[in-house]
Amino acid sequence: MQSLMKVVLAPRTGSATESERRKKKKEDVLLERSLSSSTRYPSMPRYPLSPLHGEVDVSEIRKANLKVTGMECAACAGSIEKAVKRLPGIEEATVSVLQNRAQVVYRPAFVQEESIREAIEDAGFEAEAIVDDAGQRSGSISRFRIKGMTCTSCSNSIESSLKKLDGVQKAVVALATEECEVRHDAGVISHVQLAAAIDDLGYEAELLIAGEETNRIRLQLEGVTAAADFQLVKEMLVALSGVTSVDLDFSNAMVTVSYEPDRAGPRTFIETIEQAGVFTAKLEAPRGRGSHDRGLEIQHHKKYFLWSLVFTVPVFFLSMVFMYIPGIMEGLEHGRLNGLSIGALLRWILATPVQF
Repeated sequence: MQSLMKVVLAPRTGSATESERRKKKKEDVLLERSLSSSTRYPSMPRYPLSPLHGEVDVSEIRKANLKVTGMECAACAGSIEKAVKRLPGIEEATVSVLQNRAQVVYRPAFVQEESIREAIEDAGFEAEAIVDDAGQRSGSISRFRIKGMTCTSCSNSIESSLKKLDGVQKAVVALATEECEVRHDAGVISHVQLAAAIDDLGYEAELLIAGEETNRIRLQLEGVTAAADFQLVKEMLVALSGVTSVDLDFSNAMVTVSYEPDRAGPRTFIETIEQAGVFTAKLEAPRGRGSHDRGLEIQHHKKYFLWSLVFTVPVFFLSMVFMYIPGIMEGLEHGRLNGLSIGALLRWILATPVQF
């Protein structure tokens, strides 16, 4: 009788074990799906079944703010977002070219902030963590347009010099937009003194914004023709996190957005407006003296380039073409004037204007 009971109970025990296995597997799949339910970038991997599930709270979400240097255009921001979103555990990644910043929402059970920073650096940019400066939000904000910057060394030198001034809480210089934003204590240092400090470094500073106000930009709208269209655009922008106010300019088809730079940025606003499929938006083109000076600078460099080309092309032919033509080569090399060949003398005469 006991042997029969063992034979009968054995399959039931095996069936119970198999049932527990299936149940556990189902729970793991449901857990993975729940973690992956949010909208993800197409190339993002699904969350792995981490062995730390029993020790770490996988539902915990953190936010990392990083300063990114080396960006020059929207394509740079796109490549950084793509690199970050490929990491497991990334909920959201937003990169602002104007602010040189990246904000990443992630799950620490699957990825660490150091891995995010390394992913940005592997994409060809530099990244460093930004210490929370919430206690310094009461200062005034001054924004300048800076002329004369040519590389990241220029922007970095301006930024480091401004940070050393008494009363300056934060300074960010964007080479791509030729703009500088400074958060400072107006009772210690004024925007006039900030502009003078920038001028002392060898650059020209033009004041754009001064006072206790949040970041503000103006967007030019296209495809917006009726009041209902303006209202729709306003509702889309107001719904975004970090937007403090939205003002409409019906006559010029413009919208002014005030926002918190740590939570939103111009690129987010433009993408949100264009998601409707019928509207387009772009940053307001610079006006007045700044844009006029920029045009003069472009014409100035173009003129120098063309004159340099006039002298450089003959040097190329003298050095790389005529030297291999027998008759001309002998005339250029055998003629001597004060120890210099005719060819060397001609090259010196033509290269001197380009040099100076």
